[in-house]
Formats: sequence, structure tokens, C-alpha cells
Amino acid sequence: MRLTTTISDCLEEWTIDQFSALLMLHAAHADLDYSDNERLKILEFISVEELYLIEQYYHKSTDGQILQVILKHKSQFFHSHENQQDILEKLMLIYDADGDRSKLEQTQYAFLGRLITDSQS
Repeated sequence: MRLTTTISDCLEEWTIDQFSALLMLHAAHADLDYSDNERLKILEFISVEELYLIEQYYHKSTDGQILQVILKHKSQFFHSHENQQDILEKLMLIYDADGDRSKLEQTQYAFLGRLITDSQS
């Protein structure tokens, strides 16, 4: 990820961990409370600088725009069953970070799971 350009200009250059971090950040906001524990979980996979840029991008985007980005790039990052399972496990780390998986989080997990694994999207 180039730190000198906007994230939307360089999505094709992202690593799978950076793209996964965007999904994890999206998941962290499912219950409308982005906790320190969730942030620390994301930082297990990317640097502070990368997360800062991803957070900037996320906060400038709507949910619809984030979903469009996921759909557009999912075949690039989640083309194999192994990649799909890896991100689903990372999402579960986020949902479990605060020790209480809410209904909103459960619903979002089911939705994102279908979005990521459905080859027709």
C-alpha cells in the first residue's frame, strides 16, 4: 500500500491482509462501537500506519461504497476457499473481541459470509 496516494487509487496494490483489515474494520462498526480490543485485533495483521489510512478511507465512505469495494475486489482477494475461510475467521475475531456477539454482528457476519463466498456476486 502506497502511503502517498489515496487508498481508492491503489486497491489493486493492496495485500490480502490490508483488504481483510478493511472488512474487519467494517465488521467492528456493526454494533456501532469500535473498541480498542477490535482495533488491536486488526493490528495483529497490519501496521499502525496502514490501519490509519484504512480508517481514513473507511470513515470517508458509506456502507454502500464499502460493499461495492468488497464486491469489486473479492475475486482478487478471496478467490479460494482457504482465503474465504481465513477472512471469515478474522471477522469472527472482531465479533468476539468484546466478549458479546450482538444480533447486529451475527446478522452482518451471515451477510458478509454469503457476500464473500458467493461466486455469483
